[in-house]
Amino acid sequence: MRDRPPCDFVYVHTDIPEEMTISEWRAQRATEGQAMLAAARERRRLPAVRRWRSALAGAVRSPRLWSRAAQG
Repeated sequence: MRDRPPCDFVYVHTDIPEEMTISEWRAQRATEGQAMLAAARERRRLPAVRRWRSALAGAVRSPRLWSRAAQG
């Protein structure tokens, strides 16, 4: 077997700031991800609410009378 020198690992680039631990960085990323999902969910929800409100407004503006007295 060949004698190998010990391996040293050097990280050239990382997203983790030097003063932050890995667990703190993961927690921060998780909360950022949840906030992004909530914002995307809200963007999808707004058009649906607008459609629902416009449909409801149309139904309220033109009520139909279904009673026997109204039928004549």
